[in-house]
Amino acid sequence: MLTQSSALSQVLQMLLDAQQTNPDAVRKHHFYLSLSKAQQQEVEAECARLQQPCKTIIDMRHTNLEEVQEYKVAYLTHYMTPEIKERFDTEHMRFGLYTVGVFESIDTLIQELILGLADARELAEFITPTFKFLDFAQRNAERMHLSIPLVIYRSDGKKIHARSIDVSISGLQFKYEGSPLLNDGEIIDVVFSGLEEQSTHFSNMPIRFTVLKGVRQGVTKKIFCNRSQLQEDPDFNEFLTKFIRGNKYRYKLNIDNTINALENKMCEQFFTPKFPSLPVFISHEHGELIPKYAMLNHANDQLMSYWYDENHQQRLGDLVSQSRLAELQKQQGQDASIYVYTFNHVSKGKVFFYSASQSELNKNGKIRDVFLRIGSHKASWRVFKLQLTDASPSDVHTPLSIADYAHKNAKELNTPPPARLMAKLKNIRLIVVISDVTDKHGQLFYQHTQITNSNSKTISEFAHSHKNLPPQIEITRHKNEDIRHETRYFLRSAITVEVAGKLIKGHTEDFSVSGIRLELNEALPYTEDMQIKVSFPKLQELTTNHSLERLTYNIVSMHTNRHILHLRISPFGKKSESARAFFNHLISKNKDKLKAEKIEESVQGLCYALRCLYAKNATNVAFFINRNNSFSAPEFSIYNQGEGRLFSFLSMFAEKDFFNWEFLYRDRHQISPFIQKCLRNFRDTEIEQQHTIYIAFDLAATNINKAIKPVLNEHFKDDNQRLYFIRKAQEYGNFIAVQLVLQPTANVDFDTLQVELEYLASHSKHKATLFKTQLESMKAFGYVLDVTDEIMYRYGLVEQALQADQHLAG
Repeated sequence: MLTQSSALSQVLQMLLDAQQTNPDAVRKHHFYLSLSKAQQQEVEAECARLQQPCKTIIDMRHTNLEEVQEYKVAYLTHYMTPEIKERFDTEHMRFGLYTVGVFESIDTLIQELILGLADARELAEFITPTFKFLDFAQRNAERMHLSIPLVIYRSDGKKIHARSIDVSISGLQFKYEGSPLLNDGEIIDVVFSGLEEQSTHFSNMPIRFTVLKGVRQGVTKKIFCNRSQLQEDPDFNEFLTKFIRGNKYRYKLNIDNTINALENKMCEQFFTPKFPSLPVFISHEHGELIPKYAMLNHANDQLMSYWYDENHQQRLGDLVSQSRLAELQKQQGQDASIYVYTFNHVSKGKVFFYSASQSELNKNGKIRDVFLRIGSHKASWRVFKLQLTDASPSDVHTPLSIADYAHKNAKELNTPPPARLMAKLKNIRLIVVISDVTDKHGQLFYQHTQITNSNSKTISEFAHSHKNLPPQIEITRHKNEDIRHETRYFLRSAITVEVAGKLIKGHTEDFSVSGIRLELNEALPYTEDMQIKVSFPKLQELTTNHSLERLTYNIVSMHTNRHILHLRISPFGKKSESARAFFNHLISKNKDKLKAEKIEESVQGLCYALRCLYAKNATNVAFFINRNNSFSAPEFSIYNQGEGRLFSFLSMFAEKDFFNWEFLYRDRHQISPFIQKCLRNFRDTEIEQQHTIYIAFDLAATNINKAIKPVLNEHFKDDNQRLYFIRKAQEYGNFIAVQLVLQPTANVDFDTLQVELEYLASHSKHKATLFKTQLESMKAFGYVLDVTDEIMYRYGLVEQALQADQHLAG
């Protein structure tokens, strides 16, 4: 089968189209003559193959498609739908008889049709409910399932005969048929007529409720309501409390909110210790916005490490400057974000930082081009996305889903945080979330930026002062992520890495007795071997008793640009033992000179408080993958933002409060699907998988395959193809680009789940077991960032992006 360029395919189609008329004319066409002799022979051979008579029957009866009909051609009987038959007639006329070309054309069409229907049937498996972290119902009173007759009296005197679903001291759910739906906010009186056996008095007493919402379920109406004036009926309260406590194991409690809370907390536990962005908490003090705290985890500490100089002085404040905070605040809506391009320059042992946002670069086009070209040639080149979200200290308080009296430890955990802790957080008003969205293809593109003046002095306005430190940000790390058996010390020393037959120079960032973090001057080559050889030429000068040449280290993790590596020394071999002895000696003799990384809470509970504060205001999107099935389907999604471009895209073909992730599984019928291949990589290493995906989507299309067309960034041949894809996407609909980071889930801290899990088990062991099974099967999560605006800026398409956004909003 012909698999060459589009030019060969074009000539082949011309030749096939002319077979019944004048094929010789095609062979004189300049397209045909422009091909080499070998290419002409290939086209002729493929044309001859497609014209061979075919004896294979087309049988669509196994496809479960409607209207399959019998269709005789010569001595063969085919079974096709009218749609396929119409295409068959066209191809049959084109070739003049039933040939291999006719069969392959029809077979391709059938497979597309079957795949499209399969997508429609399977779509539900890729649609997930969405929620916000730590956002679940907290009940001050237990709610018991109870089905008894009720009489509902409306304000106009009309009454409705209904039946209760569940009841608590402060709330009620009931259902009825026939009568109109009650209005939200309507005041009603409820008579619990079904309680006559328990109390004649209370079975005739009207109790006032307020309707929260009503839902139609076919002919049935389901009503949710609450009691805002509990003090009006103290005797009824006492009766109902005793009734629920005495009968809750008979009628069973409604524990849906506890299950929802556990699932929510489970996902937060998976996500927060591993998500790759860095939250910086902004305090409003004396009329200024001050970066106050940053929250580190296992995945974002590399981002933080980038902003330390040669003396390990923190310079993250240069990125989150007053001017950039002001720029973010000026943006309207929920999706306030800017992109900042950075690099550093090392001179005489000192590290000098440069950074510029897109708006800062746009003030002078010539300087912008010099900055982008010079910076992108540096190994330290980074592109950061800064997103701004509101925050309130009140979000720190995260009570359980159950009442104080429901568990012996519930009251303590439902207590608000202490005043001393809240005093540290009282001025927090904003969170800036910093994400590294560096793209190797983008870096290569910027390296070819055309400039007229290569003088690096022209970009001095983007250099940060080396003498003056920016405001220092207090670093926090959640307790279960600071599990290190050895202290890490900061040290910048030259190294050489040997991997895949190549030598790469770089330097260490920090070290411990058994591990190092280093930055390479060029990207580590792709290799399946997770071991590399590291030499320490400068440190070797300090000792003759130990060999520090070609030591074997295992790769623990690495930055997606493959420049920054976390390594652990091989546990085997005399050279490894000797190297550990050297580092032990180096630390013991230089403790007064070496700076150790120590992260301690200034106030007890600060780390967990900031974790809750971020979780309730988390930007971006994540979905959690259940690996307890054949294709590792998504099960939950989190989303805290407004209805922007990413929300509109993910909501396609999904109901309200649900997201559709089918586009990531589009190749699920292939031998090695994209998501499956990424997850398989976690078996050998926990290094995150990062990909940029270009997506064309049409909100008006009704077929999912036509409405959403995703392409992995690495599948484009060059930037011309990327640019063509973007323009075509905008021409026929919309364009969005997302950065997908896949991570294995973190370990769950059961201390934060134990009380609710015990409560669930006491009322439903089966549901508690199901939750634990679900928890064990959630093995990975995907973190999604919208990077459309950076890509549009890269290719000079910002105006088109603005127009597309306006069209989308309309």
